[in-house]
Amino acid sequence: MAFSDVVPDGVVTVDGFEIEYRFELDNDNGPPWVNPEEDAPLMRYTDRHCRWDSTKKAGERPITDRRGGTYLFNWKLAAERARKEKWNAEPYDAPNRIERAVQSLFDYYKSYINEYWYYVGIEVRLVRHPQYRYDVWGFETYKNYHTESVMEVASELVSMYLDDIEKGKYLPREDNND
Repeated sequence: MAFSDVVPDGVVTVDGFEIEYRFELDNDNGPPWVNPEEDAPLMRYTDRHCRWDSTKKAGERPITDRRGGTYLFNWKLAAERARKEKWNAEPYDAPNRIERAVQSLFDYYKSYINEYWYYVGIEVRLVRHPQYRYDVWGFETYKNYHTESVMEVASELVSMYLDDIEKGKYLPREDNND
C-alpha cells in the first residue's frame, strides 16, 4: 500500500521540515535468538506433542507460547556467555550482574514469543515534498525502540533531500494534486 493511501502514525519536525512517519509490520525478520554465527543456540523449540524432543535438559528454562508449543532457553549456556562476554543489565554494575543480564535476555525472548513486541519498518516522507520518501526495516517495538528511532530516520531523509538540492538533483513531484 502506498504511503499516501494511509494515515501517518505521526509527524515530526527536523531542521524546519515536517516529516510524516508510519510503522509497518516487518515479517522478514526471524526471531531475535537466531544467529547463524552461534555454534550453540540459546533457544530451541519443542512441540508439546513430540515425545522425541519434549524433555527439558538441566540448565534449561521453558517458555510456553500461546499456541501450546514450548521453547527451551539454555540458562546455563547464557550464563557462561554472559560471564565470558561481560554482559550487564540495569541497574548496571550492581551485584548479581550475570544473573540480571541473563534474566533480562530471557524476558526479552519471552516477550517476543508471547507477541508483546515485533519488528517494524519505519517509513518517512517530507510533507511538502512527498516524492522524498525513505524507509528502514528491522526495528524492534520492544520498549518502544521504534518510536525512539523515528527522529534518526527522519534526519536521514532530510539529509538526503538537502544533498539532492545541493547537487541540483531535486526529484520532481509525482503529482500536482498537493
